[in-house]
Amino acid sequence: MFRKWEFDLYIKYLSYFNVLVLSYVNLLKDTIDIGLIRGIVLFLLATYFFTLGRVSSKTFNWLMYFSLYILIMGVITYVRYDFFPDKVLKVFLGSISFAYGIFFINSYERFVELNRVFIISILIIIVTIALANVTGVNYKLYAETGVSLGGQGVNIAKNLTIFIMPFPMFLLLFNKKKGLLLALRILYILCLLIIVISLKRGAMIGLLLGTLTYFIVSVKRGRFIRNSMLVIIAVFLAYPFYEPILQKTFTARAENFSLEEKDIETEGRYQEYKMTFEDIKNKSFVRTIFGEGVQSEAKYFNINRFHHTDFFSILFGAGVIGLILYILTYYNAYIEVRYFRRLELKYPLVREMRAVCYALIFSIVGLSISGVYHTIDLRGFAYLYIGGCLGVMRSFFMDFIQKASIDDKAGLHR
Repeated sequence: MFRKWEFDLYIKYLSYFNVLVLSYVNLLKDTIDIGLIRGIVLFLLATYFFTLGRVSSKTFNWLMYFSLYILIMGVITYVRYDFFPDKVLKVFLGSISFAYGIFFINSYERFVELNRVFIISILIIIVTIALANVTGVNYKLYAETGVSLGGQGVNIAKNLTIFIMPFPMFLLLFNKKKGLLLALRILYILCLLIIVISLKRGAMIGLLLGTLTYFIVSVKRGRFIRNSMLVIIAVFLAYPFYEPILQKTFTARAENFSLEEKDIETEGRYQEYKMTFEDIKNKSFVRTIFGEGVQSEAKYFNINRFHHTDFFSILFGAGVIGLILYILTYYNAYIEVRYFRRLELKYPLVREMRAVCYALIFSIVGLSISGVYHTIDLRGFAYLYIGGCLGVMRSFFMDFIQKASIDDKAGLHR
């Protein structure tokens, strides 16, 4: 059994550390490489974690298989192109958060604490964005729109998409405090406005897929619709305040992306698709199956960018094998969550947990067009929450089995 300080370290402090690094890594990269510092800290903590106990989970096994194969293809990259890709460590560090969730979130009280950590993490992001606007700090906002989204620029929208997926659970767990419920709704609207203002395609697709999935699975559709209507009305009423920012951002993004046929054919993601499949047609079957090497597309194609879409990036770098392993990580997470649907009659909370987990899975799938399979923070938080839900559902299941066994024994004695 773990100790209290270990729970605090891996669930609380590590989460806040990741959020702070997310918010400041780009702003400080010219003076200090806090991304490298984070990698070292997280790797040491991951190493120590394996001394605490073993995590039994098919999803975690497949996440480790995928991480191992990415490591193998990273070595191939080093042999072929004389550099070792940082994506290798990032994939592993993002994946292991799933184990933290299962291992440490083993009770309802711990689950409530996990949700509180997510809320505080969102607050940290909002505060850093506010500070960036007060101090005039800006990073890659595509245009001088008069507002800053902080050290991540518009990319913060991808992370906020993951953070707001569990909002129905936040409202359910903290529904006894009306003041807190109002604050949570305001926080949700702020996050939604940031996502809209960013105009990030991946974030919007991820938000749409995740929200739609939650709506389909959840039994609390009436409450979801009521809350959604309140949010839509609030966003509509606030439109005059953010309309100038949205217009300027749209104009700036339009210069980088157009729906006209001639422009689509020169757009980066279309070029990724074209290059990858043209390459597959012209090279050996073996290299298509095993891949060319993770993060090697810039040198291989002699271009100045890496693939931005997970499907093309993994298919090229880790081949068909890597892509299958990647898909199986999501599939097994879905199957493992679905297994506990049998508990829903006795534990109604399980239905909402499953709905949020499915929402997170499909949200990451939508976000994958922006390239997220190697992101420590985004995947890490998503898998931490899914793992946490599974940890609680496992504890419910053990309690259910134990009570059923006691009832059976009592029946035998009667």
